[in-house]
Amino acid sequence: MATVALRRRGVFVREGDLFTKLARVKKLVFDKTGTLTLETPVLQNPEALQALDPAARAALHALVRENPHPLSQCLLENLLADRAPAPLAGEVSETAGYGVELGAWSLGRAGWRYAHGRGEETVFARDGEVLARFRFADTARPDARAELGALKTRGYETFILSGDSAGKVVSLATDLGLPHENVRGELSPAEKALWFETHSADDALMLGDGLNDSLAFDRALCRGTPVIHRGALEAKADFY
Repeated sequence: MATVALRRRGVFVREGDLFTKLARVKKLVFDKTGTLTLETPVLQNPEALQALDPAARAALHALVRENPHPLSQCLLENLLADRAPAPLAGEVSETAGYGVELGAWSLGRAGWRYAHGRGEETVFARDGEVLARFRFADTARPDARAELGALKTRGYETFILSGDSAGKVVSLATDLGLPHENVRGELSPAEKALWFETHSADDALMLGDGLNDSLAFDRALCRGTPVIHRGALEAKADFY
């Protein structure tokens, strides 16, 4: 009966022992982008995209067109709105939590495929030469602050683990009323998983939506994903 009632509200249970697990949960661990924030962020500097030559735009189109990450989808929307050239042919590979590559072309976290430090920008490069640095703004889901407040009232402790920059994660935590000591940014997939080993996973519910959450999912007692069309975590989630 509970499963049917949840389905009517858009929550689908995959594992029969979900309710037993939920009874043990004391802390909730959230991914940031696409989980606590809206799925598609806003590109803050579209002029960087417009300044690319046709060959670079074709390569970028290929890198983002089938990648479900919110930042890729944002760039794809902007490319299509500006009559993007046909995508460059070739096989795109992804390094979870870092970025995507196609031959000499790469798109990903600052410092991943070129020699210049770390930062909040997403970097588009060719053979290590930076062609564009894209800046994005996240918007928290409208009900996120109220829901997190309700969870706190019920005695749950909440955390954010994110691969995004520490500054962005702390800023979101401030907006949502979470203590800064409960949030971590700039984490690799392996570092997210390690967090569970040092913070006890046997009472933790993990909520995430991307491939970079997969290792952390493996450690958590219970796991859910807010979107199903991406497919990255569907098979591992107890509910979606």
